[in-house]
Amino acid sequence: NEDSGVTHKEEQGQTLKVARERTQSDVADYQRELAILSEEHATKILNMKREAENTKSEHESEMNKVSNKLREVEYSHKQEMTSVLEAHKAEVSLLQDEGSAAKEQHSATVQDLYEQ
Repeated sequence: NEDSGVTHKEEQGQTLKVARERTQSDVADYQRELAILSEEHATKILNMKREAENTKSEHESEMNKVSNKLREVEYSHKQEMTSVLEAHKAEVSLLQDEGSAAKEQHSATVQDLYEQ
């Protein structure tokens, strides 16, 4: 009977040893799998960061182009408004001169008629 008890304990010990080895093997497998997944995840994050930086640079470049174009248009409009204003001033001045000349001509004509 004692022999069967020892044998039974040996079997239990052997079973526990096998179970422990399987558990350790499983844990090692999971750790390797986790390391691979962690590496893949880190690589994906790094690629996403690079992509975000590239997109940000592209957007900044586009915004600079738009901003420069806006400045060009504003400058062009200011020049055009200045030209129109100067032309308008010249036209007003010319009309004033013509008005003054016509007034003088009218006064001279009236004077001539009055003297006759």
